[in-house]
Amino acid sequence: NAATPPPAAESVEAVFDRFDADNSGDIDVVELRNALVALSMPVDTAQAGEVMKKYDADHSRRLDVDEFRTLVEQLRAFQQGQPVG
Repeated sequence: NAATPPPAAESVEAVFDRFDADNSGDIDVVELRNALVALSMPVDTAQAGEVMKKYDADHSRRLDVDEFRTLVEQLRAFQQGQPVG
């Protein structure tokens, strides 16, 4: 179901590739918004931009696979009721 978060068995790279619509090797704010909406987190572009700022460690205004991995791992922890850093 596209509306459920990615299962732990699905690699972060596979999830990343699914949402990297232009195959640029990173995710821009529109691709991130689409990913969040698909993961049952309806956000607008401005809200996706705020998420981007939190996880964009190199301030490139795009998420690379490592930055995206951090986001996905924190989402999975949150869903499992674990503290999120």
